[in-house]
Amino acid sequence: PQPARPFQLRVVLRAAGLNSHSSDEEDANVQTKKITKKHLKIQKEKHVTFEEKEKTEMHFSPQKSEADDEEESFLDKREQNIKANKAMVKKKVYQYELNVRRAPQRRGAPRPNQTKPHVVRPVEDITEEELELVADNMTEKVYNKVSGSTCHQCRQKTIDTKTCCRNEDCRGIQGQFCGPCLRNRYGEDVKKALLNREWQCPPCRGICNCSFCRQREGRCPTGILFPLAQYHGFSDVHSYLTRYYQMKNEARTE
Repeated sequence: PQPARPFQLRVVLRAAGLNSHSSDEEDANVQTKKITKKHLKIQKEKHVTFEEKEKTEMHFSPQKSEADDEEESFLDKREQNIKANKAMVKKKVYQYELNVRRAPQRRGAPRPNQTKPHVVRPVEDITEEELELVADNMTEKVYNKVSGSTCHQCRQKTIDTKTCCRNEDCRGIQGQFCGPCLRNRYGEDVKKALLNREWQCPPCRGICNCSFCRQREGRCPTGILFPLAQYHGFSDVHSYLTRYYQMKNEARTE
């Protein structure tokens, strides 16, 4: 008989701590992966929502912003215009009411080649046709740069008949006034002035209230003052200004 083989028992021992530790790590890794996937999914949803919102805003915002910009620019311009108009009106009223005087601005000697010689027309040379061409209102004035004559007050070159100053020292077109200007600004009639042998123009009498003459005297221009003179019961601007300066001097003396 064969001899019996010795029995061998092999036991493999494993540390329980290592198995539990590895299983915990595996559980933690699985849980971390789940959390990471969930977090990535939430971030992706947020990103998609943000992109959609941004696209929506980009799609609708330009029209709204352009309309708002136009409205704001319009309101800003309107506010600036109102401020500028208020400042201008305030300045003109201040100069007019207080009669701020500055150094008179005298013109230099006129150039001989640019100054028209003053011709004193006698009353006998005035014809009926010329008297009929005197304009009674502004609608009857016809502009003509070639054959028209310039009014000293309104500076408009028209074909209607103007006044003729009988002062020999008058110069150029200084003595020419149209019908509406002479009536509204000085209360005189062109036809009567043409038939008067001693009639002198307002600049020669020192009562001209046109913008150029007032600026040479250091005064501000009156502008369109005829409606205001009518409102206060005066027939012309000269009468209104004369009464205004009289009241002002009386107030100063008192």
